[in-house]
Amino acid sequence: MTRGQLLSKRDEFWDTAPAFNGKPEIWQALRAAAECEDTETAQAIMAAVNVTLPHGNLSVVYDELGNKYDIPPYCLSEPTNMVKDESSESLPAVNETAEKTSEESQELAEMSIRLRLSTGAELEWSGLSNVTIGELKTFVEAKENLAPARQRCFFGGQLLTDAHTLQKAKIPSESVVQIMVRPDDV
Repeated sequence: MTRGQLLSKRDEFWDTAPAFNGKPEIWQALRAAAECEDTETAQAIMAAVNVTLPHGNLSVVYDELGNKYDIPPYCLSEPTNMVKDESSESLPAVNETAEKTSEESQELAEMSIRLRLSTGAELEWSGLSNVTIGELKTFVEAKENLAPARQRCFFGGQLLTDAHTLQKAKIPSESVVQIMVRPDDV
């Protein structure tokens, strides 16, 4: 399995699993926790949605109503035997090209958002909608002296990756982006 196939399979699972059982907001939290690289942040997400982990990991989870959420191993850990796909490294995927073209065709908008940090600080940011989450993290670093690696950004219960733009993540102007800050001593 190549990296692209793995990511496609993960996306397919996360897009279809909530349709079968359980609450969509629990599924969103489980996805955010599974994709989070920081265990403390993942634990905070799980505590916030009040779920139990009988095995101590995300493979089987129960919510407060007793609904069971099964997450396959390929969504929780990186395989060690990935096939290297040279063709995908040299050429962008068709979907990526289509996304970039449609994103570029949308008009860039001037916008303003609030960044609410778990430290209690709140910042105002203004700029164009094509700014990336990574650039927002750099803005927070300049204002609050917090390394980007310590920051996890969330909007609407979704974890935002550094490559996301505000436009692609569909974050409207005057919204609040939550930023969980990992403690410095971890």
